Amino acid sequence: MKNIERELFMPFVERNKEKEEKILNELLKTPEGKRAHEEYEAEYSFRKALYKARKNRDISQKQLSEITGLSQQMISRIETGWCDTKVGTLLKYLNGIGYSIKVVKNEN
Repeated sequence: MKNIERELFMPFVERNKEKEEKILNELLKTPEGKRAHEEYEAEYSFRKALYKARKNRDISQKQLSEITGLSQQMISRIETGWCDTKVGTLLKYLNGIGYSIKVVKNEN
């Protein structure tokens, strides 16, 4: 994942790439660690897709707040991962930007 993408969501965090790589390598040595990393990457990709979809529709967080009734703070938390989002809240967000959820079977 590109550094610029992570900085979109966490610009205030100073990164230590060497330390991150060492921790990740240790994590990936176990099946549980691999699974946790895959889940993290999937969630991060999903939240990034939400952000990009909103931006592509040229809708600000404030505008989406007015459309959905969700607070601007909640919209920010959904996009950055600072909360566990309920399905109903996620559906409001998606509906507000003209998107929906589709469940598909994994290919693996």
